[in-house]
Amino acid sequence: MGFMKKVLFLIFGLVGLAVGLGAQPLPKEWADKLSPSARQILLTKQAANGIFYVVTSDPPALKNYLRQQNVANVALKREFPRWNGLLLELPYAKVRELLLPNTLVTFIDIRGDQPQPERAVRGLDLSTNKLNVVHHRFPFLNGEGLAISIKENAFDSTDIDLQARYLPSPLRDVSVTNHANNVATMAAGRGNTFFTGKGAAWGARVATSSFRDLFPDEAQFFTADGISIQNHSYGVGIENYYGGEAVAYDEQIARLDDFLHVFSAGNQGEMASMTGPYQGIEGYANLTGNMKMAKNLLVVGALDTALLVDARSSRGPAYDGRVKPELVAFGQDGSSGAAAITSGSLLLLQQAYLTERGELPPAGLLRAAILNSADDLGTIGPDFASGYGNLDAFGAVNTLLDRHYFSDTITQGEVKRFNITLPENALNLKVTLAWIDPPAVPNATKALLNDLDLTLINDTETATYLPWVLSTFPHPDSLALPASRGRDSLNNQEQIHLGEPAGQRYTLVVHGHDLMTDTQKFHLAYEWDTPGFRWNFPLRNDPLPAGQPMAFRWDNALENTGRIEYQFIGSQAWITIAAGQNLATGFRRWTLPDTTALARFQVVSGANTYLSDTVAITQLVNLEVVYDCEEELGLAWDNQEEVRAFQLYSLGTERMEAFTTETGNFISLDKRDLPSGYLSIAPKINDTRFGLLSPTINLAFQAEGCYVQNFWATLQGEEVNLSLTLGSLFQVARITFEKWDGASFTPISTIEGPIATELSFVDTDLRQGPNTYRARVVRTNARESFSDQASIIFSGVDFFVYPNPTTSEEGAGLLLKELPPEAEFSLFTSDGRLLLRFPLLSETAEIPVDGLPRGVYHYRVTSAGDLLGAGRLVIQ
Repeated sequence: MGFMKKVLFLIFGLVGLAVGLGAQPLPKEWADKLSPSARQILLTKQAANGIFYVVTSDPPALKNYLRQQNVANVALKREFPRWNGLLLELPYAKVRELLLPNTLVTFIDIRGDQPQPERAVRGLDLSTNKLNVVHHRFPFLNGEGLAISIKENAFDSTDIDLQARYLPSPLRDVSVTNHANNVATMAAGRGNTFFTGKGAAWGARVATSSFRDLFPDEAQFFTADGISIQNHSYGVGIENYYGGEAVAYDEQIARLDDFLHVFSAGNQGEMASMTGPYQGIEGYANLTGNMKMAKNLLVVGALDTALLVDARSSRGPAYDGRVKPELVAFGQDGSSGAAAITSGSLLLLQQAYLTERGELPPAGLLRAAILNSADDLGTIGPDFASGYGNLDAFGAVNTLLDRHYFSDTITQGEVKRFNITLPENALNLKVTLAWIDPPAVPNATKALLNDLDLTLINDTETATYLPWVLSTFPHPDSLALPASRGRDSLNNQEQIHLGEPAGQRYTLVVHGHDLMTDTQKFHLAYEWDTPGFRWNFPLRNDPLPAGQPMAFRWDNALENTGRIEYQFIGSQAWITIAAGQNLATGFRRWTLPDTTALARFQVVSGANTYLSDTVAITQLVNLEVVYDCEEELGLAWDNQEEVRAFQLYSLGTERMEAFTTETGNFISLDKRDLPSGYLSIAPKINDTRFGLLSPTINLAFQAEGCYVQNFWATLQGEEVNLSLTLGSLFQVARITFEKWDGASFTPISTIEGPIATELSFVDTDLRQGPNTYRARVVRTNARESFSDQASIIFSGVDFFVYPNPTTSEEGAGLLLKELPPEAEFSLFTSDGRLLLRFPLLSETAEIPVDGLPRGVYHYRVTSAGDLLGAGRLVIQ
């Protein structure tokens, strides 16, 4: 924040206090009750009513006190008996008058901002967080049997990526938004619409909950449907304090033990906070909501496919200097998607643990595993932009399946030791301690209550290593400093990393340094690398749309260079993509060849060659409906010379399922045999491999008629051009153009065995007034279909009055063949009395007959006084 901004902020703050309290200084015992948001808003706001979160030493007594004061417009919105909280709606003035001085009140917060979705997400790249590796290596991990709640606006429960797994919810919001759909899809989409609709936990059930209430939903909402993760991709204003919502989320996670909340960090990464210890420091401490100050949940920032943290992604630290966000994940257009990806990944971790242990993992263990496995970004150790690094879903799953963790409890002053043995060639040993801390009181200067310490001892050298800590001094230079080793007294997670471990035996030491409770449960997760190379993308079933950019991804524990090449299956030639690639980056962007083929890639580094899976590069097939008749459906698609056949798919109970194969590029289907109205297609590359499915089409939203796509009539001079476009010539025996003769449609031209889908006919036999046409399509099976009708109005010699007869409600109009000079229209009653006269200024005119009684009227059209014509107008 610049100097002038700081001055203005100070001035407005002082003015607010003066206005709110009559220029009297704010007593300290009152000021200590207020959250920073309340201090900023409450004392100056003159609105009639607001929503306030109040903590009291005696809730019944405070409620009784308010009733005795006869406060108008007071409403108790919600009670929180576990921490003596009340959510009240009442006038601002009454809060100042009755609550601030009241000794029963210990904390007041205000909800001034409404929650807002933090931008919609676009695209989806599961490889950024190695979710594609999880799906490939552990196909049984898909979230099946588990459930997630999406707290914000409602998503579309009929979306084919979600519908079969939708859990009806009494907490559903009234508004349905694309943002909610995107978030739900990234977390748990099935991928039926297209491959970009496949989310992290595509087999999980999905519920929705409104974010109108920013406090946690009641626990029974989760337990009733087996919901174990709730995603929050929204925010309010920047808030840097430990408020009522932060307390509530910390308390609920601590109480439920195996349940976890995930929040997006926000998209205010370039802004500065206006309150708290870090006010005015642009680019830091700009998380969107005090609920994100909670210790026990996960806050997730956003990065792109190139592993760069989005400049808009909100940063830490938390108000008391804690590491926030805890990690980052893919979020191409904001942190909403990053939270959703993380939420879905946590479901996979829960499923992996459940498979091994028969129960859900503790939330503290989930936090330890996911933070320990995150891929460090930038300088070594955590930072306030990316937290502990980029979510690595595959590494976290391996941590749980390999049982690279310890869980235990500890008391004040107690020391617990755990031994691990590394292989001789181990690299990058990383250990993370995490625990679910009891909630602090609102407005606590430091949120941590139970302070545990982690140290790592090399048993061979008896060397001791401390966790990473960050500078928390409120200055941008200090906050940007890289992590250093030291004792952590702020966070309920601590991490130690050794790039090159010396020796194989290590002891992990946990010390109960300063506990406010009798015991504290904790969890340790650990991992290490070994030298070698592993492809992460592409893997066998990864989507590779031809001609599109893609990102090679790999893990490589050694810093060296190599050559990236590709080869089409069936060819002996290897084609170089990049020579001298730095393999330490783990990433290379490249545009795929524009063809459908099986291919593989390799990295050549010195004497070593690392070969990828055989993958399918696919030119996307454009599936079109060419006719949609009552009993038949015609589909066509692009022909691809290198493809031998095409597989058609239809939506089954939950996913797209193959139902027929066609060797050409057209198929006619009996609609009674269709499994559903959702269809897609994929090229069959060989007997066992299929390419990428096309985007799914919904027959209910296709505009094609029964063979006829377009039919129109155009008047040119004294003739009408008829044009017809067919979707297909399949089984078309003949086309007949027909014209209405006043009683029925009669043929005016017939084309037997048409050879083109574009057909036309010129009608020169026009009658004055409407000329109405249609086209008849007769198929070889004798079935018929018709176009819509098309009409033109032919005025004959000079002019035409239409419709005639008419009604006073329907009205009448005049059409001139051409506009003569000084033209006028006159209308008379049957006995010759003039009703109206007006000049004609164009070739068309409206005749004002509204309100005229039924009868026969006479009209005249003149030019410079000369009669052009006359007639009768009948009003029925």
